[in-house]
Amino acid sequence: MKPEEIVIERARSYGPPGDFWPACEAIWLIMDAMKGPRLVPGVHTNLKMIVMKALRLCYTPDHKDSLDDIVGYKICIEECLRKMNDKAK
Repeated sequence: MKPEEIVIERARSYGPPGDFWPACEAIWLIMDAMKGPRLVPGVHTNLKMIVMKALRLCYTPDHKDSLDDIVGYKICIEECLRKMNDKAK
């Protein structure tokens, strides 16, 4: 599949990129401003991805792949926290 076809297909699934990305960027900027001193490496990025998938679900709430991805990012966060705790021991 050509890149242009992929973009068209994604727009059918998730809505026009022009509608989605500005909202995602706005929320990510707020999240960046809220980084705290206890932020664990990798956690913030995974949280951003969870937010991105949640925004996509606002457009297509029945899109199971986005729900599965959120679970995957949750597991990644747990792994980041586990690594941090192992280093602290």
